Amino acid sequence: MRAATLATLCAALGSDAQYSAKETASALRWWCEPGRGHDQGPLCLRWSLTDAIASATEESEKISRVDKLKAAIQKGLVDGQAVDATNPERHEMMDAWCADQSTEDAATKRQVCARVRNRKDFVARREVLLQWWCGEQGHGESVKCKQMEFGKKVESTMNGTERKVRA
Repeated sequence: MRAATLATLCAALGSDAQYSAKETASALRWWCEPGRGHDQGPLCLRWSLTDAIASATEESEKISRVDKLKAAIQKGLVDGQAVDATNPERHEMMDAWCADQSTEDAATKRQVCARVRNRKDFVARREVLLQWWCGEQGHGESVKCKQMEFGKKVESTMNGTERKVRA
């Protein structure tokens, strides 16, 4: 019965759709522009390294740039792509980009920014559910509650080095 109740509530929450790298390209260009104060952050550093790989024309040049990206990931300066979606800087970037009226890519923003707004709503509803299930219902020691607790720690860090310390 409890599992069915939790499953029903989770289904009611909807999904936490993320935005793809392709969809965030305009936001990244905007966020990482010199003068905005983010160009040395982990997100912009990763973007500049991957952009350099994409623009390389010679195989040796591409391999060298891939090695630079690998080294930056191993040092914890940037995150691997799979981890990037949990980076709070990415969500901050998307919020700011969607709020900015000076950009000229309204068509691109329409669908992506709807997901940005939906994500905020999803996170708030998920938190209410977790407080009820893990706290009020006494399942705080369950695997799912521990997993969600760990996820909160991951989402509150800016880079891989911080994540290693908190884990």
